[in-house]
Amino acid sequence: MHVRGQGGGKESGGQLRRREFEVNADFEPLGKLDKAASSEGEPVPELPVLPPILQQNPGEFREHELSTPKGSRKKRMLIVYLPPGYSADDPWRYPVVYVQDGQNIFDPATSAFGVDWGLDRVLQTGILEGKIRPLILAAVYNSRGRLDEYTPTSDPTHRGGKADEYMQFLLEEVKPLVDSQYHTSSVREETCMLGSSLGGLVALYAGWRYNKIFGVVGALSPSLWWAGRDLITGMGGDPDFRGPERLWIDMGTRESNDDRNRNGVPDVLDDLRTLRAVLLYRGYIEGRNLFYEEVEGAAHTESDWGKRAGRVLAALFPPVVREDTAL
Repeated sequence: MHVRGQGGGKESGGQLRRREFEVNADFEPLGKLDKAASSEGEPVPELPVLPPILQQNPGEFREHELSTPKGSRKKRMLIVYLPPGYSADDPWRYPVVYVQDGQNIFDPATSAFGVDWGLDRVLQTGILEGKIRPLILAAVYNSRGRLDEYTPTSDPTHRGGKADEYMQFLLEEVKPLVDSQYHTSSVREETCMLGSSLGGLVALYAGWRYNKIFGVVGALSPSLWWAGRDLITGMGGDPDFRGPERLWIDMGTRESNDDRNRNGVPDVLDDLRTLRAVLLYRGYIEGRNLFYEEVEGAAHTESDWGKRAGRVLAALFPPVVREDTAL
């Protein structure tokens, strides 16, 4: 059983299209089921009434065009998703999740591989089920310089290493725009970097080197192999290490078969386990501020990242009881 509503978006070719949200409604908060008797005497449930929060505001997309780098004629898109019930008049401010590879997040028409994460649907469902705190998603499109922008150091084969320039773009161009236009929280504990693959790598880098701003990180299938595993080495050897307040890292078990040390474990899982060991040594506590998953059967795809995105957001932004809503 489902309820449906519509969210905004542009319908033109390569831009975000209008589409239906589909939310699992088989739970009580979405409305009452009238127990009318059928001809056989069995209760016949009716479709639940659309919740008032969705009648008023089903969630909304906003598009922004940005210069990159600042002052350049080159443009890239920023898609902001405002959650159900969002209001600039709310007495609280909303956490913000900055998502990398933004064209792959909401719309299959703009996704590089024709499949999106469906992160708007994931968030809407999680909010209505009481599993995820209402928050704002700011999805930043990548560029032709993606490999350069998402990598902290230069790799001997692939080069790259311009993550600091990308971070300046986020901090000087993207974040000020989001904070000025929307009812956002500015505290680090409610400012998140989220990404997958190289996007996961730069998210980890932001939580380490820019931790005064980004206090929450979600890194799905991060490319830890980059530049001889420089990121792991750097985090392990940093005498002044300070990481994010909450951190999610994961990897699918079907992402790669490479096993250079022939220990029967794919290298990508070896790398993730090494990072986990470093973080535990640094004082993280698994299940409290470190969330770790080896996702059985998951591959290196947008579809698989979308399937577990709800768990990621629920771990990083669990619901809170606010004083103005407590009974």
